[in-house]
Amino acid sequence: MSLRTRSWWACKGGFCAARTCRRYTTTSCILKMRPSCPSSAGECSSKCPRTSPFYPRPLTYTRHDSVLRAADGALTMDADAYHPEAAAALRAQFGAHPAVYAGPLISRGPGAPATPAAQEVQAFLDGQLRARGERSVLMISFGSMFWPSDPAKLQTVLDVVVEADIPFVMSCASPFSAISDETKSRLNASGNALLADWVPQEAVLKHAATGWCLTHAGHNSVLECIDANVPMILWPIDADQSTNAIHLSRTLRIAYELLEIRNGVGLGPIHETGVAPAGTLDAVQMELRGVLGRAFGSERGEGEEVRARLGELRGELREAWGEGEGGVARRGVEAFLDSL
Repeated sequence: MSLRTRSWWACKGGFCAARTCRRYTTTSCILKMRPSCPSSAGECSSKCPRTSPFYPRPLTYTRHDSVLRAADGALTMDADAYHPEAAAALRAQFGAHPAVYAGPLISRGPGAPATPAAQEVQAFLDGQLRARGERSVLMISFGSMFWPSDPAKLQTVLDVVVEADIPFVMSCASPFSAISDETKSRLNASGNALLADWVPQEAVLKHAATGWCLTHAGHNSVLECIDANVPMILWPIDADQSTNAIHLSRTLRIAYELLEIRNGVGLGPIHETGVAPAGTLDAVQMELRGVLGRAFGSERGEGEEVRARLGELRGELREAWGEGEGGVARRGVEAFLDSL
């Protein structure tokens, strides 16, 4: 989706804003959907070496270095406090030119719409809150586009969650969703699970019953989890998700990354430890049981330490649009708009 305002282009698909004269662009946009790129920008290669089942149209690469050299500044929907070292490096790259961090852009609206699907989810969460208390539910979502490529590993993960007697809400919004109607019906009938083609994610995350989120580590989902103070269990699939998972689990330490769910080249030795995941279903079971134990079970104290660190980051991110000294996003966006 693209939006043109005066001489500016805003491309939601790649989080980029570009003048038709090619002088302003986001540096976070490495990949852009071809329909979103202004033809006069001239910075996209017509030959795309990347293929992925998750992108419905051909992708084109931005010639990143040339864009950076020609740009008058950068506008990103990312949040400065999410990775301050990278933000500082970007500002150093641009020197006197602006590098604006507009995020996090999280809705402060009234919540989920009053649709039958949303009401069903709300009723499930309210029931779990009465029966099991706060932070007892796991949300599972791989976004609206992505889905795990190994159905056996996904089924194993669901079996472990059921075995642990942890109620969960699962979004099956992706067009690649491979859970059969029979499995959905069986799990929904158990009373401990709710699987739906659409789930009001922000409303679920902000509900008192929700404790953790098993997510693909897409950036929007990550920021929504942080804003709701819900720590994450990470199953990265594609795009920026693997680097997000590393940052969240090892740098910020506000999430656990699942390693045994990996496939293909992902089963090679991990750089940090030199140990290669086994990648078997037994290994998936063992790893997830340990993670769920730290999140919901007998080792919950460690999981609460993760939540406490996440809460500190949440406070910093919420200041970004404040009126005080911490309002870096507000000041940056106001300056950007004044420059138009």
